[in-house]
Amino acid sequence: MQRILLEGPEVEPVSLAEAKAHLRVEHEAEDELISAYLVAARVALEGDLRKVLIAQGWRLVLTEHPHGGRLRLPIRPLLSVDRARLMTASGERLLEEDEISLGGAADELRLDARLWGMIRLQIDVTAGFGETAAEVPAPLRQAILLRAAHWYEHRGAALEADGPGALPAGYERLIAPFRELVAA
Repeated sequence: MQRILLEGPEVEPVSLAEAKAHLRVEHEAEDELISAYLVAARVALEGDLRKVLIAQGWRLVLTEHPHGGRLRLPIRPLLSVDRARLMTASGERLLEEDEISLGGAADELRLDARLWGMIRLQIDVTAGFGETAAEVPAPLRQAILLRAAHWYEHRGAALEADGPGALPAGYERLIAPFRELVAA
């Protein structure tokens, strides 16, 4: 399944002002750098969790019908299914609401059996905890602050990606409750 970012978040979960207060930075000379660290910390956290934090628009492209008609979304948590377009040998059309619906889990879609002849399916979704920073859980916002501050304070330091010191103390504990449990 191909994933395409259509629209990134309108705001970051942690503002520049919050980060500067956390870092005790009062000048504006490094605002651009701190802002870049905030974006990078959010993106890294989203990768760690396999979830997006703030509302973002994504397109999912399927070229095979999912097993059992159920599609586990790789972009979570789901806020809405905005549009679904089906391409078959006879053309393309938008799907009706009864042809695609939420499954038993909030991150699963059910596709109607009538769609089995598809060549390609494009599903546009909006995902994230919400549209504002306040809707992102506080521990995740704190994890962004910790990581951005760590990068700011250790600029230029060659840190091993998986070695000690690569992540600030407490980071893993903050994000652990939001990680997905994967069955063995």
